[in-house]
Amino acid sequence: MSFRRSNAGISNYKRFFKVDYIAYVEGKTDLQYWESLFSIFRPQLRVRFEKKDGIENLKDIVEGVLHGEIQNVFVCRDADYRPLIGNDQIHPRLLRTYGYSYENDFVTEEAAAAVARLIAPRPIDENFIKRAFRRYTFRLSKVGEAILRMDVSFAAVGEGLMSRKNPRDLMTGDEKSGYVFATLEAKQRYRERIKKGERGSIDFAPHGQVFPRYYCGHSIFFVFLTWCRAVVENRCGRPQNASNGVIKNHLLSHYNTLVRPATRDYMEAQLADL
Repeated sequence: MSFRRSNAGISNYKRFFKVDYIAYVEGKTDLQYWESLFSIFRPQLRVRFEKKDGIENLKDIVEGVLHGEIQNVFVCRDADYRPLIGNDQIHPRLLRTYGYSYENDFVTEEAAAAVARLIAPRPIDENFIKRAFRRYTFRLSKVGEAILRMDVSFAAVGEGLMSRKNPRDLMTGDEKSGYVFATLEAKQRYRERIKKGERGSIDFAPHGQVFPRYYCGHSIFFVFLTWCRAVVENRCGRPQNASNGVIKNHLLSHYNTLVRPATRDYMEAQLADL
């Protein structure tokens, strides 16, 4: 049986650390992301961040915040599919990512150029990288949009179409050439899935294009980094060693210039309301 403070204890927990708020996040990498955003958009707030190792461990705190039983905390979560399937819980102190998770923020031409510049063994033409990445994401989107919409629709009524644990799921390719969607396998999986039940009815119109914004963050970031490494190797030789963690830190440190304006504006407005 795990230890759990009372609602009053959680509400007053901030006093032990002499801060304005306690912010609960899902995991270690999420902690770095939310720390960065608070430092950018609300630097005057004194916030202590604590990770809870998964959304399941945040449910009781979320409920306490929603019902007014817990004060002085923020809950910082991945959006996942909640905004799309209509079960997004709205409260000023329940914060969420703009897309599926924070990794989706960086699937941009500017971020691709920043990663290429970081790992390239010699100077690389950033305009070429941006043009190439624009073409690549356009090609991915033509198939990815349809697959993602199907996955969301099936997930709304039970089992989805894709695995969110395997970043290579429904992808074909390799580390040398990058990855694209395996359309034949996707069609076969759809035929198998429809036998278990019809898709849920989802109105995607208010959300516009959902790929890559709501594609599984772990998976889209894997595809993104694989492409960056492949294009650098093809363009100017073997990439320099840089772990995914190092690359994520680099992207976070340049957040304002690497994410799309809509992403930045959404996150800034969300934190401004605190």
